[in-house]
Amino acid sequence: MKLTILTPTEMANVDRLAIERGPHDGIALMQRAGTAVAEAVMVRFPQAVHVDVLCGPGNNGGDGYVAATILARAGIGVSVWATGLPRSGSDAAAVAAECPIERRELADFRAQDGGVVIDALFGSGLARPLDAVARSVIEKVTAWAMPVVSVDLPSGLSGESGQVLGAAFRAAVTVTFVRKKPGHLLYPGRALCGELVERDIGINDSVVEEISSRTFENLPPLWLARFPRAAEDTYKYRRGHVGVFSGGLASTGAARLSAMAAARVGAGAVTLLLPPAALTGDAAHLTSPTGGFGIAGRQRFDRPEQRGNPDGQFVDGVGCRKVRLCIPHNAIVPHIRHTQSRAALRQSMVLRPSNLHFELDVLQCVQRSPQSWLLTEGPRGGAGAPRRRSTPSPGRIPQATCS
Repeated sequence: MKLTILTPTEMANVDRLAIERGPHDGIALMQRAGTAVAEAVMVRFPQAVHVDVLCGPGNNGGDGYVAATILARAGIGVSVWATGLPRSGSDAAAVAAECPIERRELADFRAQDGGVVIDALFGSGLARPLDAVARSVIEKVTAWAMPVVSVDLPSGLSGESGQVLGAAFRAAVTVTFVRKKPGHLLYPGRALCGELVERDIGINDSVVEEISSRTFENLPPLWLARFPRAAEDTYKYRRGHVGVFSGGLASTGAARLSAMAAARVGAGAVTLLLPPAALTGDAAHLTSPTGGFGIAGRQRFDRPEQRGNPDGQFVDGVGCRKVRLCIPHNAIVPHIRHTQSRAALRQSMVLRPSNLHFELDVLQCVQRSPQSWLLTEGPRGGAGAPRRRSTPSPGRIPQATCS
């Protein structure tokens, strides 16, 4: 996959270097580009009875003249509407001279029912607002809901920023060449390009590499090879433990999303610290029947018949625990008052439904000070498992016990 993105200036340099190095000259590249546009029309709109080709005075218009010639030779009705003439001696002037279709003024544009429009007015190098005639044509095509196939970039868009310069076509298909431009990917341009077709017209990749573009499309192939992968003998606490502090019952969304995001990007364990009032809501959101997230709470389940969903407090999940809920002392979450029962805070449990391999734990915290705590994970195991105490940072963080 080609992920390099070329600015309009870089693309112009690529064109220049490609013509200098060969083997294709400018006319040959234009012929290939126009052929790609004609093919896109015939493949995607085989029912079209007529094609209106709108040609500008530059290379984009040259691509349009080539497409018009090929479509006419294929037996499709074609009209060419031009704004200005190609510069004398240019590649666009050469292919325009070979086009057998009479050119008509763009200002006189009128379309036929059941037709398709090829927008070859201006390409990605446009840096000024469209004139009144071009804007009028865009308004007509939009009002008639005609499908548009744009060459390189919908006319009226900045290839540099994707911004609309006064007015722009909304294309059904955009055929671009060599590499994507910023305007293809940046909004609002991205939404106006429709289906984006990137075609090779014979420019060697070495020419593109010589430009040394520093802009790339952010897709997995760009970074996947450098993405850290866990060793086969690793375990979750080698992958980091993330703590997320939540607000009250009506303010849990951001914390919940953050916790789920941390779990999904690879954190070994995630603990969501929240006030009691928010427990039920977060438990319901963070438990999935397909696995991936677990919950923990303050209730103790001593009998098998209590497991599952007693009083709506918990919902069973399948899979490894990733996000755990913890109700700490108000030293960590201010919403919890000093009157909170220490006995409730010290409750713990391990729920192991048969053949689900799913644990439902409580991270219990014991108050040592009204200041902040340093929380550490204790050894795994049942209610009788040994516990260990955290080592406080001297003079700053007092002890806390976690199981």
